[in-house]
Amino acid sequence: MEWLVPPGEEYRGLSRQKWCSVAMAAVLLVAALDVATASAPSIEQSGSRDTRQLRLVKFGVDNILDLRFEPLRGKRIALVCNSASRTRLLHETAEVFGNTTTIIVRTILVPEYSYWCNRPVSTIQQESIAGVRVQALIGVQRRPTKAMLEGCDATVVDLQDVGLRSQTTLATLYWVLDACAEYGIPVYVLDRPNPLGGEVFDGAIPDPTAPRTAFTVVPVPYIHGMTIGELALMINNEGWLSNDSTTNTPRRCELHIIKMRRWRRHLDWENIGTEWLPTSPNVPTIAAIRGMAITGLLGELGTVSVGIGTDSPFECIGAPELPDSLIAALLDVFRRYRISAYRYTFTPNKGVFQNAVCQGVRFTTTPGQALSYYSIAMALLETLVGKYPPARESLARDEVRSRLFRITGDRVFLAWNGSLSSNTDFRSTAQHFAELRSRYLLYP
Repeated sequence: MEWLVPPGEEYRGLSRQKWCSVAMAAVLLVAALDVATASAPSIEQSGSRDTRQLRLVKFGVDNILDLRFEPLRGKRIALVCNSASRTRLLHETAEVFGNTTTIIVRTILVPEYSYWCNRPVSTIQQESIAGVRVQALIGVQRRPTKAMLEGCDATVVDLQDVGLRSQTTLATLYWVLDACAEYGIPVYVLDRPNPLGGEVFDGAIPDPTAPRTAFTVVPVPYIHGMTIGELALMINNEGWLSNDSTTNTPRRCELHIIKMRRWRRHLDWENIGTEWLPTSPNVPTIAAIRGMAITGLLGELGTVSVGIGTDSPFECIGAPELPDSLIAALLDVFRRYRISAYRYTFTPNKGVFQNAVCQGVRFTTTPGQALSYYSIAMALLETLVGKYPPARESLARDEVRSRLFRITGDRVFLAWNGSLSSNTDFRSTAQHFAELRSRYLLYP
């Protein structure tokens, strides 16, 4: 079963070891074939989905369903998920897990920046879904407690990452792995696509002196180009989890990856056969994810709007009375990176410059572009700071530079002396990360 990655492998070159008996493999194969054969006609006959999707990408959750939950049979489960955790046919993971008698879902853990039934996570703390208690992994309580996992035989993680460290999915994954390693609970990660693709990585690896925040907990570039399953393997095998109090060596958890089928690193979300479901309110579309990778850091200055509160969040840059010369300079940066951009007027209904008419630019990313998102973001920051006094004054403030350092781990913000030149430290470590990353890539 090539989409099941067992524990006990070194994942260096991903050499296969005999991890289960031939009999068990046969059982799993029969189960998968039975479900695939049985389900295909009903989907085709319903007419609700293009049957072409049956040949496209299957997520990890789809494969565990095809296997009729066999790897989890009889287990009591802690499920880490949110409202974006769906099958490729958009059925909620929590629902399909709750509707089987093969396993028992004891608790659902919902991460920060997650919404369930369009309600903020803070409003569902200690509530229940279908009789299962829901608890939030939020703020300082991002790491599951032993009480949260009491009575659980395994933890299943089904979370959609966005491909950059400025969202907290990666931190949630880290602390779930860390807690389960301590408590001796196996972890099953249901893999999902990286919406920014799997080919490009770009940006700073957190400096060792950077504060350990939800954005810098793992030493990978700001744009990492990996799936959540691949990241889990890297975290677990590279000794990045907390030290065991007895041995003073990094813990490792029993980790299983349920791979995707037919996903390839070059695929954009538009090519995988299902729609994007927002992981938070400000990223309603894949274009917003790509935009966030480019303009998210600009928004931290507080001197320009990046489209939050419009129908194109993270796809605009503007402010009231933004100089024409600066607009021209920003357009030039986008042209340099072969991104379509044009002059644009917009009025955000929330956030910075709420209800104010902003002059600026709007840009459009194209599926299939292998963009160096962090490099583009830094070029735009350099342009803003160099040509727009409010941006320069903002970056000159210690608290702003400290916040950007906590988000990116990039020492260029601490060392700023009027210039945001390329991070030479990242350039020198890029090859090392490329070699490290190659050991854990599960897909061609």
